[in-house]
Amino acid sequence: MANATQDLQHRRPTLRDVAEAAGTSVKTVSRVVNNEGGVSPGLLKRVTHAIELLGYRPHHAAAALRSTSTSTRTIGFVQVDVGNPFFASVFRGIEDVAHDKAVRVLTASSDADNRRQNETIAAFISRRVDGLIVIPVGTDLDLLETEVTKHGTPVVFLDLMPPKLIGDVVLSDHFGGAFTATRHLLDHGHTRVGFLCHADPAFYHSAGERLRGYTQGLEQAGIELDPSLVIQGVDTPALGATATRRLMSLPEPPTAVFASHNYSAIGLVQALHDLGLEQRVATISFADIDLADVVEPGLTVIVQDPRDLGRVAGEMLFRRLNGFTGPPEVVVRDVALVHRGSGEISYQERM
Repeated sequence: MANATQDLQHRRPTLRDVAEAAGTSVKTVSRVVNNEGGVSPGLLKRVTHAIELLGYRPHHAAAALRSTSTSTRTIGFVQVDVGNPFFASVFRGIEDVAHDKAVRVLTASSDADNRRQNETIAAFISRRVDGLIVIPVGTDLDLLETEVTKHGTPVVFLDLMPPKLIGDVVLSDHFGGAFTATRHLLDHGHTRVGFLCHADPAFYHSAGERLRGYTQGLEQAGIELDPSLVIQGVDTPALGATATRRLMSLPEPPTAVFASHNYSAIGLVQALHDLGLEQRVATISFADIDLADVVEPGLTVIVQDPRDLGRVAGEMLFRRLNGFTGPPEVVVRDVALVHRGSGEISYQERM
């Protein structure tokens, strides 16, 4: 047994190594590993001891290839930005569901790039994942459509609406949240409300829906949209700060600003503090940020539940994996306005 462990110092142990260490056949070890039964208590104890001693771990991919089942007990999650806490929470929600089913989640970031997204999807497909959860970027989803229609691989789209409904979708109420945020600022007397849009509305469903909520909020209040108050492509703190300074330098600057993204909101808060305007310009963020309740004033936010989004997406995917064949469904999850002070600065108070 000692010689066996020394020989394995530089490679992973195999079923054959365990069989030799336990003094039995590979077939017997396989029965023990796969809980098939038919092994005497004494032999079971020897094999289990050899497995522990050698540190053997089953090769699930090889087992899947030998199995009559095509399942690899893995799913793929293609997200946009692995560094964004929002997507980390989404991933946790997916894992909550997958872990209970003894399924592993493989994840990678598209970096908001359509080509990289397709490369990642292709890599997951080559690893024979059982299903995919994708935060779609761009309009080129031909690879996914082929995988769904020709091979029957279940796909769930998360947070963003795909250009073609080829799979289930779960997303937040982007329009409703933006409409609520805009009306909240208007209700506090503001008539010039800036909007930091995190992406091209024609390219991103969430950006388009949040811009639509903002514009309809203004329209319902009888306020004409001023294009100079809308800045697109604000998806980083640095760009948020730059866009805020640009708005504040206008001949007639906004008295309130709605940031449609957690990263743009960080730059918005930083710039207003640098300019000494944090108590004079009302602000609301779509999606929460770290320390939002610690800054002064606390940042009023439209709160999503990213972990809930991930959980629902996971449940929808496993429903498909378990045989559900109904038409694609779209699930919209509610958002909520959380008052912390910055969105409650009234126009009258700042005068």
